[in-house]
Amino acid sequence: MHKENHNARHSRRSLLLICLATPVLTGCVQGQYYGIAALNPYTRKQWTEDEKMGPTFHQQMAELRDLKKSARSLGPAEQSRIASQMTELVRNDENPLIRAGSVRVLGEIANVAALPGIQAASVDPEAQVRIAACEAFGRRGDADAAQALALLSSNDDDTDVRLAAIAALGNCQQQQAVQALSVALDDSNPAIQNRAVQSLKSSTGESLGDNVAVWRAYVHGEPSPVQPAASIADRIQRIFY
Repeated sequence: MHKENHNARHSRRSLLLICLATPVLTGCVQGQYYGIAALNPYTRKQWTEDEKMGPTFHQQMAELRDLKKSARSLGPAEQSRIASQMTELVRNDENPLIRAGSVRVLGEIANVAALPGIQAASVDPEAQVRIAACEAFGRRGDADAAQALALLSSNDDDTDVRLAAIAALGNCQQQQAVQALSVALDDSNPAIQNRAVQSLKSSTGESLGDNVAVWRAYVHGEPSPVQPAASIADRIQRIFY
């Protein structure tokens, strides 16, 4: 990742603080990122000093969490504005946690303006950002999302990213999603296979159990290799008749 000077970093952080200072936000809300550190007097003193220089990391993360909660309720124009600013952070912020948090905001915006930022995150060098992109694509569940997730599910070199992409494909009802999941069924990793089975249940609406072989037959239009168990009535009939 290329190095940037202090002014550029400060400018981006200022951009985040400005773009999040909307009427829907009422300030910095404490959340899970504070943890034990928030109870440490020295840490809080350091935060206070850092805040004099601009928005700090803990402020940015709290603001992103707030915005994620409210983004879906914003009007189209405001969503487009926020999407543009989140995309800028995804592409340029040096902190992968900020980039991932920005992608999660984009995942709450159905507006097409959110798509470029999510696409940029899907090729981010950090796996946690690509995982956030998978989750955001899964929230959209459209044809563009299915296409991107299909690529990530088969081509990404990180297993956790592939698992996230396969899980998100369960929210896509397109044939392309089913095809990508059928490929995952043949993977040598049992975790990949099992995740593909769960996503096929959601994507197809079928309830065929957890047997990978049964799902392989289903996606290829072949007879099930496992015969259904006879009902109690059938068993009784065989015994007495």
